[in-house]
Amino acid sequence: MSRLVLAIVTLLALIDSAAAELVRFRSAAMPPSELAQRLARERGTPATAADGPEITGQLYRPAGNGPFPALVILHGCDGPHPDRERAGAEQFVAQGYVVLLVDSFTTRGIKETCSRGFTGTADRVLDALGALAYLAQTDFVAPDRVAVLGFSQGAGTALSAVLSGGAADSIHAAQRFAAAVAYYPPCPRSALSLSAPALILIGELDDWTPAADCREMVSLSGGRSGIDLVVFAGAYHAFSAGRLRGKPESAWGHHLAYDEAAATGAKEKMLQFLARHLGQR
Repeated sequence: MSRLVLAIVTLLALIDSAAAELVRFRSAAMPPSELAQRLARERGTPATAADGPEITGQLYRPAGNGPFPALVILHGCDGPHPDRERAGAEQFVAQGYVVLLVDSFTTRGIKETCSRGFTGTADRVLDALGALAYLAQTDFVAPDRVAVLGFSQGAGTALSAVLSGGAADSIHAAQRFAAAVAYYPPCPRSALSLSAPALILIGELDDWTPAADCREMVSLSGGRSGIDLVVFAGAYHAFSAGRLRGKPESAWGHHLAYDEAAATGAKEKMLQFLARHLGQR
């Protein structure tokens, strides 16, 4: 069998194996508050954390036993779109990654949060950590080679999931993300200290999550922050969204537009970053 035929057969096998599996897991639980602990002491009962809510996700995996590196992917404020996101998941599977698309909205009865601004990210960080814990207990994922990838609101959540002193530290999570990738995230205009390297991909003309905020954040965080910031000239919010190809739109008062050059460049930067920090298959 020629190398070309073998490569095609291998690729088809990988894609064939990428049928989504609906999985259920629990969002991570925050420890009891100081008030809850004090009341428990007064009652003479142990203060325990309540279980996190059950959420769902779409799981994709390559052929073979692994263990594979993995990606936890977080949707934007408009909610999950499994049909739209399948193509992206299949591309990662073809690269040898397990993919878990987290759905933070359906089991909570939420359709979108864009109209309320980027709120509710605290719950979403716990969802991401719950997804990490779920993957870590499987036998086909390498638990120390899992990254979190988010888009827009999900991108802000991805950065929060690797924040030093954040939720992962508060709940004493046994597993930590090895890296984070954030496509056009909202950036706080303050310094961040992260527990894992992060890649931010954003458009120069983004009027929803301004690139200037991310530049200021990186500058304040210092050269040792572990944050790589890539700004794409001429690109707007959602520049990687293929559904906007040839038909930009205005949504919630902001301009959204696909940009071929930015999308291609961001994908290349992302794959290089993931290979560097998660290792090759």
